[in-house]
Amino acid sequence: MNIVTSELITEPYDVDRRLSEMELTRDGLVRARDIALGAAAEATAYHPSFAPGMKSYMEGVFAIRSEFIRAETQWRFEKHNGMDFIRNDSLKIRVGFSNVLDMPQPSIGPKARSPRGPGAERACQGNLSFDFGPEFELETQCDTSVATYFFMVSRNGCAELSRPIIQGGNFKDYIERLSISDGSDFDLNPAPFEDDGDLDVFDPVVSRK
Repeated sequence: MNIVTSELITEPYDVDRRLSEMELTRDGLVRARDIALGAAAEATAYHPSFAPGMKSYMEGVFAIRSEFIRAETQWRFEKHNGMDFIRNDSLKIRVGFSNVLDMPQPSIGPKARSPRGPGAERACQGNLSFDFGPEFELETQCDTSVATYFFMVSRNGCAELSRPIIQGGNFKDYIERLSISDGSDFDLNPAPFEDDGDLDVFDPVVSRK
């Protein structure tokens, strides 16, 4: 049985209510988007082709942490399977950052600009706490107690906070999708991302010698 992709929630009241439950804010996420895409736009023709994606990822992670890891919040740093997140132990939620391809229409869930590795897939195992059938069986050694979200940002300013299912190296389906921006408030020229040259996630591959 396949998962039905969750509908993108766009109504501001509903999005803000849900973000409040998660101890996050739309303004904070929008600022993180602007920092990430501003960093990508700093890449020049003399940089490696993956520089926009790498710069966006690095500054996106920084911005999320800077916005939400504060003395008055329960968010903390987390390094999980070689990837960087913020984590709220009370809510059992982690949030990472991902560059995504421009979305042709809101009903189509985002796809990552670069392949998601096994670390990302394991990090999202908690999103499979429901019985979705044998196609999505859990790895028994994976911690399923934490829901994993990614703040997904495309070069045209569209951004959403979503809880994905990863399969085949990319986001396949979604448990929850919250629209943070449709890009209409973003006035920076699109960052010079290369579709075949991004490096926006550090997900090491471990092999036996």
